[in-house]
Amino acid sequence: MLGAMRLLASLLLSALFLTACAGPGGTARQLDPAAELEPGTLLTPASEALGPDQLAAAVADARYVLVGEGHDSACDHRVQAAIVRALSDRAPVVGLEMVSTERQDVLDRFHAGEVTVEELDGALGWEKKWGVPFALYRPIFDEAAAAQLPVAALNVPAEVVRQVSREGESALPPEVPALLPPPPEQEEMLRTAYESHAHGAQPSEEGFARFLRVQSLWDTAMAGAAKTWSRRLDRPVVVLAGAGHVSHGWGIGHRLAQLDPGAGIVEVVPWRGAEAIDPAAGDFFFYCPREER
Repeated sequence: MLGAMRLLASLLLSALFLTACAGPGGTARQLDPAAELEPGTLLTPASEALGPDQLAAAVADARYVLVGEGHDSACDHRVQAAIVRALSDRAPVVGLEMVSTERQDVLDRFHAGEVTVEELDGALGWEKKWGVPFALYRPIFDEAAAAQLPVAALNVPAEVVRQVSREGESALPPEVPALLPPPPEQEEMLRTAYESHAHGAQPSEEGFARFLRVQSLWDTAMAGAAKTWSRRLDRPVVVLAGAGHVSHGWGIGHRLAQLDPGAGIVEVVPWRGAEAIDPAAGDFFFYCPREER
């Protein structure tokens, strides 16, 4: 289904770019990020720039729009907020990796106007639980409040992650679907990530199996929660999650394709500009250079 959505998006955008991005000869302009692109610019896989409204038109039939991020990138979160704003006419659910399901009551109170954006940081225990400043994410919540959009916690509580890591699927709570494994083509990348996170410990096959189990838990749980929200409210869902959960159709998208067959899924992935865009990594991209810390 991801491939079909990419083909559809390409066909829709080809008409848009004839007028929006055309050069003197009538062909779409490919942009050089170092010379021309402003941070936050949305792009096609062919490096053609488009505006948020054009993106919204291209994904109009998608039930799930997955927008990746670097968690500590202010630019990434401004783009996510702009996408939420562009899609607000469809009244999507805004789904968050950053909040686990036991805090949904706080997000419900926020949607009801009982908790303000200013109060949300403390009410969620944001920085203690997520570890990234709330101020970076505030533009997203400002847009959700302005458009009165429901906001959904998609992640599982930390204690569930620990239990499933140790005990396997027998520790899954009833609301989480049976774990769906990653696609085979992702395994090499996950093995590299596992070995880089070993922190001096000796990598092992048992350790790697536990690592895969946790990755599958996160992606399956978030996909399952997104489907539940979409079907319950009959709305599309904009899923905001780390780029590793979004790119190449490997993470949340791979699970959604199995949990909700036939639903339109579109992936929007950050691009840092150091290398050429990999068209296989997403349906659309946005340019946000790496920020100095």
